[in-house]
Amino acid sequence: MPASWMLKTNGDPLMAVRGFLISLWEHAEQFPTTDLAGMLVPYFEPKADGLLPVLAEDPNELADANPFAPLVIMNVAKRVAQISRGRPFDRFAVIVRPAKAAPWRRSRNASPLDLVAG
Repeated sequence: MPASWMLKTNGDPLMAVRGFLISLWEHAEQFPTTDLAGMLVPYFEPKADGLLPVLAEDPNELADANPFAPLVIMNVAKRVAQISRGRPFDRFAVIVRPAKAAPWRRSRNASPLDLVAG
């Protein structure tokens, strides 16, 4: 069942969403069936000259993530596939903008990955 929340930003939506993701991760750690091994998030990497999908393996690493940044969905899909092959029993969250998640929702029945769209 879809759920909706309203997040108070107090004028700083980026910090509010970062805080929400950290809280979500910490909450998930309290339940063994939803324990997250990491979150794949958009991250500005100066050495790579732009945005990359980076695997944060600790909630504190989300402090520099930018969930509003546009990522090329193919880059994200390749990274998800790499992570899934290397760590098939770990659970990961993938943070992308809603417009980028739509293709995954449409094709999740054809995908071998368990893509949970909310």
